[in-house]
Amino acid sequence: MAFNDANSLLVLAKLQTAEGSPATPTVAADEVWVSNPNPIQSNTAFTDDSFLSTDHTPQVQSRGRRKNNVTIETKLMARGDNSGVPSLDPLLQAAGMGVPTTGTEETSKDFWDYAPVSGTSKLASIWSYEDGILKKATDCRGTFVLAMNAGATPNLTFTYAGKYVAPTSVATPTPTMPADTKTIVENSGLLIDTFSPTWSTFTLTHGNQLEEILDGNSDKAYHSEKIAGRSGARIALTIRAQNTLTNKDFFSYIESQGEGGVYDDISLTHGDGVQSDIVITCTDPQLIQDPDVNVANGIRTYNLTYLLRTYTLKFREEQ
Repeated sequence: MAFNDANSLLVLAKLQTAEGSPATPTVAADEVWVSNPNPIQSNTAFTDDSFLSTDHTPQVQSRGRRKNNVTIETKLMARGDNSGVPSLDPLLQAAGMGVPTTGTEETSKDFWDYAPVSGTSKLASIWSYEDGILKKATDCRGTFVLAMNAGATPNLTFTYAGKYVAPTSVATPTPTMPADTKTIVENSGLLIDTFSPTWSTFTLTHGNQLEEILDGNSDKAYHSEKIAGRSGARIALTIRAQNTLTNKDFFSYIESQGEGGVYDDISLTHGDGVQSDIVITCTDPQLIQDPDVNVANGIRTYNLTYLLRTYTLKFREEQ
């Protein structure tokens, strides 16, 4: 995937075979759609040993730990041409999703099914061509947030940290535009068990808890990021309140939370309904907050917050 705007921005991402073994992404295979103008930014810690000074003259600070922070703002998209693994694959796997399972469903659609990895996630090398400058970040690992608003295109924001590589001067390659097409959020078929509510926002936070690993033996005193936990995985959902508890009594569900409690699966299908779609399935999510009831312009809504224990992202392409 690629996005080539007026500032000649081109971003590539490719999975690495191992930690410390940077990958070499190519334009034809590893382009990444982005909308933010400065995806790779250096993050440097400086140390000031002023206590060694015999007077009040400011001392020269020392460059300490140095790494790169990476933010990629893109859209939730399927390829749309059944040409293979989803273009988002390296970004998802470097953000803690596992290697996808594949197959073909009865709908004659090939699928790639992603679930949170149970062990250590993959690492990615990410390159950014910006106005004749090539920035690189290697050994990248991170997390993501998916924000879906009715009537708008769904936003995916990936955040990573990785090893710093000094920028170089290089001409920006000519991008190859992929077949990925973004689709607005409509006809999405959101279900809470069998209940289909009127809804306006759906936000899935993957919730990786990243811990920085420093290393005095490594270049720039930085080793990598470790996923220390994933207890922050959440869904925040805004639905229109119903005038009866018969459809779904969210208030009583709080009473039954815990071992043996009541948990409704949540599913949402996004796509054009013809060529490709993306199915989000959350199994036994736990409602962890009392329904936040709001009234605005005469419309009453519930804001619901769920803890995710397991979920999948399924990309399906028409054969």
